[in-house]
Amino acid sequence: MATELMMADTKRYHQLLIRPVNRSSEDLRLLRFEKANMQHITVACLYATIVQSIRECPSLMSVLASVLNHAATRLHEFLTRRIPPGYAEDRRELETLRSELFGN
Repeated sequence: MATELMMADTKRYHQLLIRPVNRSSEDLRLLRFEKANMQHITVACLYATIVQSIRECPSLMSVLASVLNHAATRLHEFLTRRIPPGYAEDRRELETLRSELFGN
């Protein structure tokens, strides 16, 4: 469940980012500068770099969501192996905590 929420959030953030990024990309096409002027070239390159970095944010969020999901799974496996079966009450509490934190 937590993974599904993270993926839904990732998609929502992607939608929030993509509109201004697309507009910025369109603006970049309209940008006029003198190729011989180093200040113009520097500003155009900086603008393009910022737009490209923003375009990469959704991919980064997807990677981070996958990493967190993997960490939650590994934590569950670790807790399952390390807690002696005789401590059923503690185990249930930890399972509840894990479910609340990470879903699954």
